[in-house]
Amino acid sequence: MSAGIPRAVGTRFSWVSTVRAELTKTTTLRSWWIGVAVIMALNIYFAQMSASLLAELSATLENGFYLDFVGQQAPYERGVTDTILSSPYQSAALFLPLLVAAASGNEYRTRQILTSVAAVPSRLCLVGAKIVSTVLLSGAVVVAMFVVSDIILLLLLPDPAVPIVLSGPGILVGAKVLLYAVLMALFAEALTAIFRNTLAALGCIVLILVLAFSQVLDAIVPGLNNVLPMIGAKTFLFGYPDSPTSLTGGQGVILLVAWAAVAVIAWAVVFRQRDLT
Repeated sequence: MSAGIPRAVGTRFSWVSTVRAELTKTTTLRSWWIGVAVIMALNIYFAQMSASLLAELSATLENGFYLDFVGQQAPYERGVTDTILSSPYQSAALFLPLLVAAASGNEYRTRQILTSVAAVPSRLCLVGAKIVSTVLLSGAVVVAMFVVSDIILLLLLPDPAVPIVLSGPGILVGAKVLLYAVLMALFAEALTAIFRNTLAALGCIVLILVLAFSQVLDAIVPGLNNVLPMIGAKTFLFGYPDSPTSLTGGQGVILLVAWAAVAVIAWAVVFRQRDLT
């Protein structure tokens, strides 16, 4: 029994050290902080645009309803929560996966992956540490985006919107975006590990985004667009369907988890191979 204690302590120390090393590896990249700054700037821009639009539309507020940008009457709470969601969602869907892929690809471009593999003999331990560091870093970026966005909304939106921004549903929006963004980040880094090339991973992510927002797949098979994470998860994020073929909120969660699970499994399979360069 006593012989097993040092082994367990050593394993835990090794695990923590590996996670710390992965965090340091990313946070010491100048490109990472440049990317975070760009994402934050875009997030502020989107938040300001959304808040300004809702502030103008708030003039039509009456008995808890207002006229939305297409002239239809809608619950004001939904308008506020959509505004809370819009800027972090756009940043998380479009730009965070690109940043994660670019930062991860630097390890393969500089062949630093060889040093990582030599320092951590267990490939599964290394993959696990990379997953944890990706979750922590992407989660921190999303939380920062959400806080900054909320501050802008509180400054620009009229008084009736303030309690909604600070309410439980308003905070729940942030939790949903956090889950979505983390799963997208895991998918992006898994793609980089599979291709072992930044440009290939970025190209794949951009292709998926183009397919998602152009709705090309729907022209082939109606509803096929929903298999893409940024489309299938919309009902989960916004809380209501935007088309007859939209997935339910529960189905959106299952889709996101499935994408993340497939990505992580593929990631682990790639790392079990001997050559990672």
